[in-house]
Amino acid sequence: MLFWASVAWLAYAYALYPAFMAALSLGGAAPSRRGSFEPRVSLIVSAHNEEAVIGGKIENTLGLDYPEGGLDVIVASDGSTDGTDGIVRGYGGRVTLYSGRRMGKSAMLNLVAPNASGDVLVFSDADSVYDKDALKRLVSLFADPAVGCVSGSVRYVDRSGARVEGLYQRFEDAVKGYESSVSSILGANGGIYALRRELYRPIPPEYLNDAYHPPQVVSMGYRAVYVKDAFATEPFDNGIVEEYRRKVRIVLPALSQMGFVLGLWRRPFYVFMYASHKLLRWFGFVPLAVALASNMILAGGAPYGAILALQSLFYLVAAAGLVASAGGLRLPVFSAPAYFVMVNLAAFTAFVKYAVGHRVATW
Repeated sequence: MLFWASVAWLAYAYALYPAFMAALSLGGAAPSRRGSFEPRVSLIVSAHNEEAVIGGKIENTLGLDYPEGGLDVIVASDGSTDGTDGIVRGYGGRVTLYSGRRMGKSAMLNLVAPNASGDVLVFSDADSVYDKDALKRLVSLFADPAVGCVSGSVRYVDRSGARVEGLYQRFEDAVKGYESSVSSILGANGGIYALRRELYRPIPPEYLNDAYHPPQVVSMGYRAVYVKDAFATEPFDNGIVEEYRRKVRIVLPALSQMGFVLGLWRRPFYVFMYASHKLLRWFGFVPLAVALASNMILAGGAPYGAILALQSLFYLVAAAGLVASAGGLRLPVFSAPAYFVMVNLAAFTAFVKYAVGHRVATW
């Protein structure tokens, strides 16, 4: 019973739920209207010690295809101690700089956002390079008055500029698209997403802004949607170890936010999506461990011996992929199992940290 319950958990989270949402999306249950809508935009770049990339980010932003005078560029420098602030000041009146002591990204946004003049706030990271038309495409969804938050997409590239999204990332983007078509997205891409200014509310410092804003606008009766053709590119040259640390930093504050989203009882389908997509994945290390342990006990009988052999092969392939990635090698056949195992190890680490009271507001 434990073995098959664990298999059912994993099958539902990674196959049945995505298939269900894909089927619902075919009906276009909740389409969003796009229109020629070009509101005044305040684009807020979050930065901490980003002297290597902040100049390029500002140049990219100032060069976007958007009506003259319709875009304000703001850099929220969270206690930067390198040359970030000096580079920003070099742009004079074209860029507004907010600089203060180190307090964390969300806390810094709480200081900056209320002072922004745009009708729409766009949130970005210092290493997110926007496609020239990305801003227009992003805000065009606000032509629909029911839309309160819009997330673009992120394309990861290596040092040569080649795209390096893995199978897991493409799978996640597809599920996000289904959820957007049917209802609302559960989280935004932190490098490129937008919010109606009047909907901004202070973000609890321990929350991630891009994870908080979609459910926040849903709680206010608006939709949060995903637009794939409004995209930014970000470098992805970190090894598997750094990616593991990044995943821990993402899941840990998300666990702090569980109560807020689960409390949206007036949006039962949204809570259903959240539990199916997020919670069952974050706690996926439980059925993975139980399935392996119970399979070992059952290995003497059919078909459990063959299943254990397949499980063992999967983890061996994942281990080889992890070792190869740590050494700077990319082996396509091994990368998907390795990434899957890494994500679940990161979720387990985040859960342990959360359980012992560890919280993160800065990183």
